[in-house]
Amino acid sequence: MTTRLFLIFIGLGFAAAGHAAEMRFGEVVDFALRDRVELTWEAACCEARPASHVRLEDIDWGPRPALGAGQKWAVVTVTLTKGLSIGKYDYTLSGAPCVAIATNDGPFDPRTWQQVYEPAVVDVHLLYTVAEAEGTYLFSMSLLGSSESVTLEEGEY
Repeated sequence: MTTRLFLIFIGLGFAAAGHAAEMRFGEVVDFALRDRVELTWEAACCEARPASHVRLEDIDWGPRPALGAGQKWAVVTVTLTKGLSIGKYDYTLSGAPCVAIATNDGPFDPRTWQQVYEPAVVDVHLLYTVAEAEGTYLFSMSLLGSSESVTLEEGEY
């Protein structure tokens, strides 16, 4: 327990100093707020299937997300350590859930629920919607019993 808390403290220090923040999956290497992002948002398949035969591509992902008044897209860019992964449901940003994941220069896709380390994948981008006026944002693990988090601020990297 002491070792984990020490690493979290170091991660906070790196983020504040403008360096990559070490986390259990690898490192947070960038954080940016954006007005526009490229989204791939597929509608559900029209053909009805029994629940036991539902394919991932047939799931209705709901309405395409849009920004509300005073909101921005927040993109947290991470690199993964060999043998590790990051999931769409693993981390929140100031309490907001991840909307979609993109790799390298690809579009954000809600169907991607996890990205495992692959040598060809340099960057993994996690997409959130946040209030623009917050200034700093808490990137924290949403798994029960975990206290891993880091404070992110645009322009710190």
